[in-house]
Amino acid sequence: MRLEDATKEELICFIEENSFILEHALKNFESTIVFYRLQKRLEERNIVFKQYSKALNEYVDFLEPYDNINDMPKEIFEKGLELERKMKALEKKMRKVEKKYENLRSKK
Repeated sequence: MRLEDATKEELICFIEENSFILEHALKNFESTIVFYRLQKRLEERNIVFKQYSKALNEYVDFLEPYDNINDMPKEIFEKGLELERKMKALEKKMRKVEKKYENLRSKK
């Protein structure tokens, strides 16, 4: 049987029955969990940053041929707005992930 197959109640029973043996391992519990969470947040942060970076590059590349807004056909302007909304949504998501990451780091 794997730990994942046990119920919460069964896991508590196991911990209580083996507390003497687990005492040393449990000293590392918090640091192990915090490190795991930091790694997960860092992975998430990197993924969102790559998505944001890609969206920003698409936006810049898309607008590069135009000197000002007045030179743009309406369809191009609307596509630019769509790319900008996508970029801003990813920027918001990136800030949220960054905040979660920093909150975890400050708890260390």
